[in-house]
Amino acid sequence: MEPPYIDPAILDVGLLDLQLRALSAELMRRDLRQGELALEAECRGLAFAHGHRTVDDYYREGLGIAPSSMATRVALARRVRRLPRLNVAIEAGAVGLETSTLLARVASPSTEAAWLAPADISTTKIFREHVDAAELHARAHGLPLDALVPPTQEQIANARDLERKVLTMVFERTTDDSDGPEVIGVLNADATNVTEAGADPEPAPMSVSASSGESTLGTVPLRLTLPDDLATFWCNLEVLHADAGFPMGTFVAFLVASTLGTARGMTKLPAYGDIYLRDRFRCQSPVCRSRICTPHHIVFRSRGGGEEPSNLVSLCDRCHLSLVHGGHLTVTGLAPHALEWSARAYRAYGTNSMVA
Repeated sequence: MEPPYIDPAILDVGLLDLQLRALSAELMRRDLRQGELALEAECRGLAFAHGHRTVDDYYREGLGIAPSSMATRVALARRVRRLPRLNVAIEAGAVGLETSTLLARVASPSTEAAWLAPADISTTKIFREHVDAAELHARAHGLPLDALVPPTQEQIANARDLERKVLTMVFERTTDDSDGPEVIGVLNADATNVTEAGADPEPAPMSVSASSGESTLGTVPLRLTLPDDLATFWCNLEVLHADAGFPMGTFVAFLVASTLGTARGMTKLPAYGDIYLRDRFRCQSPVCRSRICTPHHIVFRSRGGGEEPSNLVSLCDRCHLSLVHGGHLTVTGLAPHALEWSARAYRAYGTNSMVA
Protein backbone atom coordinates (compact mmCIF):
# COMPACT_ATOMS: atom_id res chain seq x y z
CA MET A 1 0.00 0.00 0.00
CA GLU A 2 1.39 3.36 -1.02
CA PRO A 3 1.86 5.94 1.77
CA PRO A 4 -0.54 8.89 1.64
CA TYR A 5 0.51 11.73 -0.62
CA ILE A 6 1.17 15.09 1.01
CA ASP A 7 1.42 18.28 -1.00
CA PRO A 8 5.07 19.49 -0.84
CA ALA A 9 3.77 23.03 -0.47
CA ILE A 10 2.38 22.23 2.98
CA LEU A 11 4.49 24.01 5.54
CA ASP A 12 3.51 21.94 8.56
CA VAL A 13 6.78 20.22 9.54
CA GLY A 14 4.85 17.55 11.44
CA LEU A 15 3.06 16.42 8.27
CA LEU A 16 6.30 16.53 6.30
CA ASP A 17 7.94 14.37 8.96
CA LEU A 18 5.11 11.82 8.75
CA GLN A 19 5.40 11.70 4.98
CA LEU A 20 9.16 11.19 5.07
CA ARG A 21 8.87 8.46 7.71
CA ALA A 22 6.21 6.64 5.69
CA LEU A 23 8.30 6.78 2.53
CA SER A 24 11.43 5.67 4.40
CA ALA A 25 9.63 2.64 5.83
CA GLU A 26 8.31 1.74 2.38
CA LEU A 27 11.78 2.11 0.84
CA MET A 28 13.21 -0.14 3.55
CA ARG A 29 10.69 -2.86 2.71
CA ARG A 30 11.47 -2.48 -0.98
CA ASP A 31 15.23 -2.58 -0.33
CA LEU A 32 14.80 -5.91 1.43
CA ARG A 33 12.57 -7.26 -1.33
CA GLN A 34 15.07 -6.10 -3.94
CA GLY A 35 17.84 -7.90 -2.06
CA GLU A 36 15.77 -11.08 -1.94
CA LEU A 37 15.10 -10.94 -5.70
CA ALA A 38 18.74 -10.15 -6.47
CA LEU A 39 19.84 -13.10 -4.32
CA GLU A 40 17.53 -15.38 -6.27
CA ALA A 41 18.74 -13.86 -9.55
CA GLU A 42 22.37 -14.57 -8.61
CA CYS A 43 21.50 -18.19 -7.84
CA ARG A 44 19.82 -18.61 -11.24
CA GLY A 45 22.52 -16.86 -13.28
CA LEU A 46 20.20 -14.13 -14.48
CA ALA A 47 23.03 -11.70 -15.29
CA PHE A 48 24.70 -14.14 -17.70
CA ALA A 49 21.38 -15.10 -19.28
CA HIS A 50 20.94 -11.43 -20.22
CA GLY A 51 24.38 -11.22 -21.79
CA HIS A 52 26.27 -9.47 -18.98
CA ARG A 53 29.83 -10.50 -18.25
CA THR A 54 29.48 -10.20 -14.46
CA VAL A 55 26.74 -9.74 -11.90
CA ASP A 56 28.11 -6.27 -11.12
CA ASP A 57 27.73 -5.33 -14.79
CA TYR A 58 24.10 -6.43 -14.66
CA TYR A 59 23.45 -4.28 -11.58
CA ARG A 60 25.27 -1.29 -13.03
CA GLU A 61 24.09 -1.44 -16.65
CA GLY A 62 20.88 -3.45 -16.48
CA LEU A 63 19.39 -2.00 -13.30
CA GLY A 64 21.26 1.30 -12.95
CA ILE A 65 22.26 0.49 -9.36
CA ALA A 66 25.76 0.67 -7.89
CA PRO A 67 27.01 -2.88 -7.19
CA SER A 68 28.06 -1.88 -3.66
CA SER A 69 24.55 -0.64 -2.93
CA MET A 70 23.01 -3.85 -4.20
CA ALA A 71 25.57 -5.92 -2.28
CA THR A 72 24.31 -4.33 0.95
CA ARG A 73 20.74 -5.32 0.12
CA VAL A 74 21.73 -8.86 -0.87
CA ALA A 75 23.76 -9.35 2.32
CA LEU A 76 20.84 -8.11 4.41
CA ALA A 77 18.36 -10.37 2.60
CA ARG A 78 20.63 -13.39 3.09
CA ARG A 79 20.94 -12.76 6.82
CA VAL A 80 17.29 -11.85 7.38
CA ARG A 81 16.29 -15.29 6.11
CA ARG A 82 17.36 -16.72 9.48
CA LEU A 83 16.14 -13.75 11.56
CA PRO A 84 12.32 -13.82 11.51
CA ARG A 85 11.88 -11.19 14.21
CA LEU A 86 14.05 -8.72 12.31
CA ASN A 87 12.04 -9.45 9.18
CA VAL A 88 8.84 -8.58 11.05
CA ALA A 89 10.39 -5.36 12.39
CA ILE A 90 11.43 -4.32 8.87
CA GLU A 91 7.97 -5.05 7.46
CA ALA A 92 6.45 -2.97 10.27
CA GLY A 93 8.78 -0.06 9.52
CA ALA A 94 10.25 -0.26 13.03
CA VAL A 95 13.92 -0.28 11.93
CA GLY A 96 15.79 1.41 9.11
CA LEU A 97 18.36 0.11 6.65
CA GLU A 98 21.49 1.00 8.62
CA THR A 99 20.21 -0.35 11.92
CA SER A 100 18.93 -3.51 10.21
CA THR A 101 22.28 -4.05 8.54
CA LEU A 102 24.11 -3.66 11.84
CA LEU A 103 21.72 -5.96 13.67
CA ALA A 104 21.87 -8.63 10.98
CA ARG A 105 25.66 -8.52 11.18
CA VAL A 106 25.77 -9.59 14.82
CA ALA A 107 22.48 -11.32 15.65
CA SER A 108 21.65 -15.01 15.50
CA PRO A 109 18.22 -16.65 15.80
CA SER A 110 18.82 -17.08 19.53
CA THR A 111 19.98 -13.48 20.14
CA GLU A 112 17.97 -11.36 17.70
CA ALA A 113 15.27 -10.58 20.27
CA ALA A 114 17.94 -9.31 22.67
CA TRP A 115 19.48 -7.15 19.94
CA LEU A 116 16.11 -5.74 18.83
CA ALA A 117 15.58 -4.27 22.31
CA PRO A 118 18.42 -1.69 22.15
CA ALA A 119 17.77 -1.14 18.44
CA ASP A 120 14.22 -0.07 19.29
CA ILE A 121 15.20 2.55 21.89
CA SER A 122 18.57 3.81 20.65
CA THR A 123 19.61 6.09 17.84
CA THR A 124 21.56 4.47 15.03
CA LYS A 125 24.73 6.17 16.25
CA ILE A 126 24.39 4.71 19.73
CA PHE A 127 23.34 1.30 18.42
CA ARG A 128 26.51 1.20 16.29
CA GLU A 129 28.56 1.83 19.44
CA HIS A 130 26.82 -1.14 21.08
CA VAL A 131 27.67 -3.37 18.13
CA ASP A 132 31.28 -2.14 18.06
CA ALA A 133 31.65 -2.75 21.81
CA ALA A 134 30.27 -6.28 21.51
CA GLU A 135 32.61 -7.10 18.63
CA LEU A 136 35.59 -5.64 20.46
CA HIS A 137 34.79 -7.67 23.57
CA ALA A 138 34.48 -10.84 21.49
CA ARG A 139 37.76 -10.27 19.69
CA ALA A 140 39.60 -9.34 22.88
CA HIS A 141 38.52 -12.57 24.58
CA GLY A 142 38.70 -14.85 21.54
CA LEU A 143 34.95 -15.44 21.45
CA PRO A 144 33.16 -16.46 18.23
CA LEU A 145 31.47 -13.49 16.57
CA ASP A 146 28.35 -15.54 15.81
CA ALA A 147 27.71 -15.77 19.56
CA LEU A 148 27.55 -12.02 20.16
CA VAL A 149 25.00 -10.68 22.62
CA PRO A 150 24.26 -7.03 23.42
CA PRO A 151 27.11 -5.58 25.48
CA THR A 152 26.82 -4.74 29.15
CA GLN A 153 27.28 -1.16 30.30
CA GLU A 154 30.71 -2.19 31.60
CA GLN A 155 31.72 -3.50 28.18
CA ILE A 156 30.53 -0.30 26.49
CA ALA A 157 32.49 1.75 29.03
CA ASN A 158 35.58 -0.40 28.44
CA ALA A 159 35.36 0.13 24.68
CA ARG A 160 35.06 3.88 25.12
CA ASP A 161 37.92 3.87 27.61
CA LEU A 162 40.13 2.00 25.15
CA GLU A 163 39.38 4.57 22.45
CA ARG A 164 40.15 7.35 24.94
CA LYS A 165 43.49 5.74 25.84
CA VAL A 166 44.49 5.45 22.19
CA LEU A 167 43.72 9.13 21.68
CA THR A 168 45.72 9.95 24.81
CA MET A 169 48.70 8.10 23.34
CA VAL A 170 48.48 10.19 20.16
CA PHE A 171 48.73 13.46 22.07
CA GLU A 172 51.11 12.19 24.76
CA ARG A 173 54.38 13.38 23.26
CA THR A 174 53.22 17.01 23.01
CA THR A 175 53.34 17.27 26.80
CA ASP A 176 55.95 14.63 27.67
CA ASP A 177 59.58 14.36 26.55
CA SER A 178 59.64 10.59 27.01
CA ASP A 179 60.21 8.29 24.09
CA GLY A 180 56.52 7.48 24.00
CA PRO A 181 54.78 4.14 24.33
CA GLU A 182 56.42 0.83 23.70
CA VAL A 183 54.55 -1.12 21.06
CA ILE A 184 54.85 -4.85 20.62
CA GLY A 185 53.18 -6.49 17.64
CA VAL A 186 52.67 -10.11 16.71
CA LEU A 187 51.01 -11.44 13.57
CA ASN A 188 50.08 -15.08 13.29
CA ALA A 189 48.40 -16.22 10.10
CA ASP A 190 48.24 -19.91 10.91
CA ALA A 191 44.46 -19.87 11.24
CA THR A 192 43.48 -18.21 7.95
CA ASN A 193 42.63 -21.30 5.93
CA VAL A 194 39.30 -21.28 4.11
CA THR A 195 37.89 -24.77 4.30
CA GLU A 196 35.24 -24.43 1.63
CA ALA A 197 34.17 -22.00 -1.06
CA GLY A 198 32.30 -19.05 0.35
CA ALA A 199 33.16 -19.85 3.97
CA ASP A 200 34.45 -17.11 6.19
CA PRO A 201 38.15 -17.54 7.06
CA GLU A 202 39.12 -17.96 10.66
CA PRO A 203 40.70 -14.81 12.13
CA ALA A 204 44.44 -14.39 12.19
CA PRO A 205 45.24 -13.03 15.67
CA MET A 206 47.35 -9.90 15.95
CA SER A 207 48.16 -8.58 19.39
CA VAL A 208 49.43 -5.12 20.17
CA SER A 209 50.38 -3.86 23.61
CA ALA A 210 51.43 -0.38 24.54
CA SER A 211 52.75 1.27 27.67
CA SER A 212 54.06 4.70 28.49
CA GLY A 213 56.16 5.64 31.51
CA GLU A 214 54.79 3.98 34.60
CA SER A 215 51.27 3.79 33.26
CA THR A 216 50.50 0.56 31.41
CA LEU A 217 47.68 0.82 28.94
CA GLY A 218 47.40 -2.95 28.66
CA THR A 219 47.36 -5.54 25.92
CA VAL A 220 44.80 -5.35 23.17
CA PRO A 221 44.50 -8.36 20.83
CA LEU A 222 43.50 -7.43 17.31
CA ARG A 223 42.27 -10.35 15.24
CA LEU A 224 42.27 -9.85 11.49
CA THR A 225 40.00 -11.91 9.29
CA LEU A 226 42.08 -12.42 6.14
CA PRO A 227 41.82 -14.58 3.03
CA ASP A 228 44.83 -16.76 2.29
CA ASP A 229 46.48 -14.38 -0.18
CA LEU A 230 46.39 -11.39 2.19
CA ALA A 231 47.58 -13.52 5.12
CA THR A 232 50.52 -14.66 3.00
CA PHE A 233 51.25 -11.05 2.04
CA TRP A 234 51.37 -9.96 5.69
CA CYS A 235 53.60 -12.88 6.64
CA ASN A 236 55.96 -12.00 3.78
CA LEU A 237 56.13 -8.45 5.09
CA GLU A 238 57.24 -9.84 8.45
CA VAL A 239 59.99 -11.84 6.74
CA LEU A 240 61.21 -8.81 4.79
CA HIS A 241 61.15 -6.70 7.94
CA ALA A 242 63.19 -9.26 9.87
CA ASP A 243 65.73 -9.60 7.03
CA ALA A 244 66.18 -5.81 6.89
CA GLY A 245 67.29 -5.76 10.52
CA PHE A 246 65.05 -2.91 11.69
CA PRO A 247 65.14 -2.24 15.46
CA MET A 248 61.45 -2.99 15.93
CA GLY A 249 60.91 -6.71 16.49
CA THR A 250 58.02 -7.10 14.05
CA PHE A 251 56.57 -5.24 11.08
CA VAL A 252 53.28 -4.83 12.96
CA ALA A 253 55.07 -3.06 15.81
CA PHE A 254 56.95 -0.88 13.31
CA LEU A 255 53.70 0.03 11.52
CA VAL A 256 51.86 0.97 14.73
CA ALA A 257 54.78 2.92 16.21
CA SER A 258 55.37 4.79 12.94
CA THR A 259 51.70 5.74 12.67
CA LEU A 260 51.62 6.99 16.27
CA GLY A 261 54.89 8.86 15.81
CA THR A 262 53.62 10.61 12.69
CA ALA A 263 50.39 11.57 14.42
CA ARG A 264 52.27 13.01 17.40
CA GLY A 265 54.47 15.08 15.14
CA MET A 266 51.44 16.64 13.47
CA THR A 267 49.07 16.90 16.43
CA LYS A 268 48.90 19.37 19.26
CA LEU A 269 46.30 19.15 21.98
CA PRO A 270 44.08 22.26 21.60
CA ALA A 271 42.37 24.37 24.21
CA TYR A 272 39.68 22.34 26.00
CA GLY A 273 41.65 19.27 24.92
CA ASP A 274 40.92 17.50 28.20
CA ILE A 275 37.19 17.78 27.43
CA TYR A 276 37.68 16.49 23.89
CA LEU A 277 39.71 13.53 25.18
CA ARG A 278 37.04 12.74 27.75
CA ASP A 279 34.43 12.79 24.95
CA ARG A 280 36.76 10.85 22.60
CA PHE A 281 36.83 13.70 20.09
CA ARG A 282 33.21 12.97 19.15
CA CYS A 283 30.25 15.29 18.95
CA GLN A 284 28.12 14.17 21.90
CA SER A 285 24.77 14.73 20.24
CA PRO A 286 23.07 11.30 20.14
CA VAL A 287 22.44 11.67 16.39
CA CYS A 288 25.71 13.21 15.16
CA ARG A 289 28.92 11.39 14.19
CA SER A 290 31.19 14.37 13.57
CA ARG A 291 34.63 14.35 15.16
CA ILE A 292 35.30 18.06 14.63
CA CYS A 293 34.60 19.41 18.10
CA THR A 294 34.00 22.73 19.79
CA PRO A 295 33.32 23.27 23.52
CA HIS A 296 29.74 24.00 24.53
CA HIS A 297 28.83 25.39 27.94
CA ILE A 298 25.69 23.53 29.04
CA VAL A 299 24.69 26.44 31.24
CA PHE A 300 25.56 29.33 28.95
CA ARG A 301 28.33 31.61 30.16
CA SER A 302 25.91 34.51 29.65
CA ARG A 303 23.72 32.85 32.30
CA GLY A 304 26.54 32.26 34.76
CA GLY A 305 27.83 28.91 33.50
CA GLY A 306 31.41 28.11 34.50
CA GLU A 307 34.41 26.25 33.08
CA GLU A 308 34.06 23.14 35.23
CA PRO A 309 34.17 19.89 33.19
CA SER A 310 30.62 18.97 34.19
CA ASN A 311 29.39 22.11 32.40
CA LEU A 312 31.32 21.43 29.18
CA VAL A 313 30.41 19.05 26.37
CA SER A 314 31.94 18.50 22.93
CA LEU A 315 29.74 19.46 19.98
CA CYS A 316 30.46 19.95 16.29
CA ASP A 317 29.98 23.40 14.77
CA ARG A 318 26.57 22.60 13.28
CA CYS A 319 25.12 21.06 16.45
CA HIS A 320 26.66 23.77 18.60
CA LEU A 321 25.87 26.92 16.65
CA SER A 322 22.99 26.04 14.32
CA LEU A 323 21.06 23.66 16.55
CA VAL A 324 21.76 24.45 20.22
CA HIS A 325 22.31 28.20 19.92
CA GLY A 326 19.70 28.29 17.16
CA GLY A 327 17.12 26.98 19.61
CA HIS A 328 16.42 23.67 17.83
CA LEU A 329 18.31 21.34 20.21
CA THR A 330 18.58 21.53 23.98
CA VAL A 331 21.04 19.84 26.30
CA THR A 332 20.82 20.02 30.09
CA GLY A 333 22.34 18.21 33.04
CA LEU A 334 25.91 17.34 33.99
CA ALA A 335 28.58 16.04 31.62
CA PRO A 336 29.50 13.43 30.73
CA HIS A 337 27.03 10.88 32.17
CA ALA A 338 23.95 12.85 33.19
CA LEU A 339 22.93 14.78 30.09
CA GLU A 340 19.42 15.08 28.71
CA TRP A 341 18.88 15.97 25.06
CA SER A 342 15.64 17.19 23.59
CA ALA A 343 14.32 18.56 20.30
CA ARG A 344 10.87 19.24 18.92
CA ALA A 345 10.24 15.64 17.85
CA TYR A 346 12.59 13.87 20.25
CA ARG A 347 13.31 13.58 23.93
CA ALA A 348 16.17 11.65 25.47
CA TYR A 349 16.95 10.65 29.02
CA GLY A 350 20.66 10.09 29.58
CA THR A 351 23.58 10.57 27.25
CA ASN A 352 23.30 7.28 25.39
CA SER A 353 19.86 7.39 23.80
CA MET A 354 17.50 9.63 21.92
CA VAL A 355 14.14 8.15 21.08
CA ALA A 356 11.17 9.32 19.07
